[in-house]
Amino acid sequence: MLICRTFHHSPVFRIGGDEFAVILTGQDFENKEALLARLRRQVEENTRIGEGPVVASGLAEYAPDTDQSVEDVFNRADHQMYEDKARLKAMS
Repeated sequence: MLICRTFHHSPVFRIGGDEFAVILTGQDFENKEALLARLRRQVEENTRIGEGPVVASGLAEYAPDTDQSVEDVFNRADHQMYEDKARLKAMS
């Protein structure tokens, strides 16, 4: 699975039919921007060649000054995921 290979130091959870969440830890957290960029490059390549998984993604980090719950973090990541989904649709 593309997500597990990309974030191989962190747990991946299935949270819905085709939705997954990753709780980034250790090296994955430290390298989150580079790993997300690598994931998105692979997805763009898969889209271009018409093979392999195409997944929209979003990333959010806990902000202790503003986040009241994990749902706040999840909602920001979900919003980014929908923006990425729109970008991917425009590519195809």
